[in-house]
Amino acid sequence: RGLLCHGNCGRGKSLICWKIIPLLLNHYCRKIVACYDAQQMNANIDVVKAKHIIYIDDVGTENLSVKFGEKRLAFCEIVDEAEKRGKLLILTTNLSLSEISQKYGERTMDRLVSITTRVKFIGKSLRK
Repeated sequence: RGLLCHGNCGRGKSLICWKIIPLLLNHYCRKIVACYDAQQMNANIDVVKAKHIIYIDDVGTENLSVKFGEKRLAFCEIVDEAEKRGKLLILTTNLSLSEISQKYGERTMDRLVSITTRVKFIGKSLRK
C-alpha cells in the first residue's frame, strides 16, 4: 500500500515523503522513487504514469492539464493507473479527505482509500 499524508502546512509531510522515504527505499530495497510536485505531474502525465513508485507533492495545487485542446485530470488518471497496475503511490496534500473527495470525486477518493494508508499530520507549523 502507498501513503496519503494529509494535514496542516509545515508539519514535515514533504520532508518525510520527498527526502526520507525515497532514501530508505533506495538504501534498503534498491527501489527508485520518481518524485514530482503537482505542477510537474501535470506537465508530464504520461511520463509519471509510466513509473512504478511515484511520489507527488502538494496534491490539490495543480491546475487542469490542457495540451492541444485536450483537457486531462492528471491526478485522477495517475490514481486510476496505480490501482489498475499495482503501482505504489506516495502523496502529500494540505487538503482534508473531504476536500480531496470534493475536488477529484468520490470515484478517485474510493480508489485512494483502497490503495493507500492515510496518515493525518496535525498541529501547528514547525516552520514558525
